[in-house]
Amino acid sequence: MPSLPKDPLLVAARVVLTITVVFLIIGLVALAIAFVAVLTFARADLLRELGSAGSLTTSYWLVVALLPLLGGILHAALRFVFNLRAIVRSVDEGDPFHPENAERLHRMGWLVVSIYVLGIIAGLIGAWLVTSVPELARDKNFEFDLGGGGILLMLVLFILARVFRHGARMRDELEGTV
Repeated sequence: MPSLPKDPLLVAARVVLTITVVFLIIGLVALAIAFVAVLTFARADLLRELGSAGSLTTSYWLVVALLPLLGGILHAALRFVFNLRAIVRSVDEGDPFHPENAERLHRMGWLVVSIYVLGIIAGLIGAWLVTSVPELARDKNFEFDLGGGGILLMLVLFILARVFRHGARMRDELEGTV
C-alpha cells in the first residue's frame, strides 16, 4: 500500500514547534545565567546602579524575584509546546481523539492560566521598577498589557479538552459495539 504524503500543515507545525522549543530553552538558560549573575558577580554593579538612581535595596530584590518569575513563564510555555507537539504527533498518526489528548488540552489550559498569573505578577513588578527607578528604563521599552487573548485561549483549551474527552468516549463506545 503506498504511503500517503505528509500533511504540509502538520510538517510546518512540527518545524515551528521545534524551533520554539529551541528558543524557549535558550531563554531559560539565559535567565538562569542572569539569575546567577545578579546574585553573585553582577550584584555590586546592579546595587550601585540602583543606588545612583535613588532606589531602595528593595528594587534589587524585586529584580531578583523577577528573573525566576520569567523563568516560570518560559518553563510553562515550554511544557505547553511539548503538549502541543504530542497532540500534533497524534493527529499525524491518525488518532487525535485519544483520552491523552483531552488531558493534554486540559493541562495546556492550566499552563495558560499559570502563564497569565505569573505574567501579571511579573508585569506589576516591572511596572513598579519602571516607575520607581525611571533611570533604569530610559533606554528600555516596557509594556504591561493584560490582553484578553490569554483568557480566550484558556477557555478554548478547556472547552476543547471536554470535546476531546467526549470524542474519545464516543470512539470507545463505537469500538465496543462493533
